[in-house]
Amino acid sequence: MNDYTRRIDIRGHRIAPLNGDTAVYSSLEARWAYHHHKPWNGKFHHFNITEDFCIDDHDHEAPQKTPDDYFPLLYSPLPADLPLIDKDKLFYVAAYTGDIDRYVRLKRPQTLPHERSIVIHGIYHNVFFAKWWSTQVAEPPKSGAEISIRRAINARRIMSNDLSWMAADTPENLLPENIWYPSFARPSTYESLAHLQPKMFTRCLRACIAAGYDHTWDQLLLEPPEGVQSFKSSGHPSDRDSLKLWRISRIVDANIWEEANSVPQKKFLQEICAAVPDILNDPPYGTDGDWASSYTASDLHRSSSPDIFIHDPVQPTSGIGPYDGLEGDIGDIGLAVFVRDNLEIEAWEREQEKRGSSESFLLLQEIRDVLATIRSS
Repeated sequence: MNDYTRRIDIRGHRIAPLNGDTAVYSSLEARWAYHHHKPWNGKFHHFNITEDFCIDDHDHEAPQKTPDDYFPLLYSPLPADLPLIDKDKLFYVAAYTGDIDRYVRLKRPQTLPHERSIVIHGIYHNVFFAKWWSTQVAEPPKSGAEISIRRAINARRIMSNDLSWMAADTPENLLPENIWYPSFARPSTYESLAHLQPKMFTRCLRACIAAGYDHTWDQLLLEPPEGVQSFKSSGHPSDRDSLKLWRISRIVDANIWEEANSVPQKKFLQEICAAVPDILNDPPYGTDGDWASSYTASDLHRSSSPDIFIHDPVQPTSGIGPYDGLEGDIGDIGLAVFVRDNLEIEAWEREQEKRGSSESFLLLQEIRDVLATIRSS
């Protein structure tokens, strides 16, 4: 029985453990008051076995699935029969961490909100997830979603020092911008990539700055690939040092400037300032919608003070971010997994009352204060 399509397959007999894909009776108690007509949505994420989308003359909530139901399964093996829980929370974590088995098992027929951005995060951070996704996306990719996923796969391949897929005619929309986070490729990879695909030249220079590869930076500027358009004009100097500075002046942009300004190694910044003497007074700025200059390697590796949802830690979101313009997040679940057993809901609620806030999260220092109060009581 398939509760998504409301069909029964009498031929394809197979063992079917309960997997959160069944519309249990209690879910039918949810009713929604009809106020106005809504267009048909053929990509409904969950069930509609009554074929009326639970429309009624009043609202009525179904029994709530609490965070306590799914939380232990964040760090435990999934049982053969999945209990009645909010399995989407487990699914988002699987996508974020690149857990192939869980992702495949828990996936719903339709894409969930935030799913694509969170999947791209998982691809960037997990080489095995990236490899698996490379077998799932059509070649060449057609839709915008397929293109963004293929671009993320290509970024992960570069950071894993694999250039076997790259060619001079690789479509530009498949060339990733971020090729230096969460990990750096080897210096020789960036050098080879710049020569294989001159359109990646400035991105490779930025990666050299982020990684501190000053020798590769020098090599690329002194012996650049022939196809770099910025270097085709005549009238450039002939001696090596002046030629290098001239080339820097031709390619420096907001991305390279911000990266050089953020790293501890000052060689890059000094050479940029020597090449463009007025840059300190008139630094380059990214254009509207240019996300890349907003995220440097040092920024991304720097820990921030997160909003922590202890009692319902998985909070999926998506937006603009460093993964070629996308960011998918699930909240700071690392601390929540470890500290949740020591922070009772009553102490949590008392802290919220003290703050006079209805928000369901606390900051890191506030959690430490609550734990200190519990220890001293």
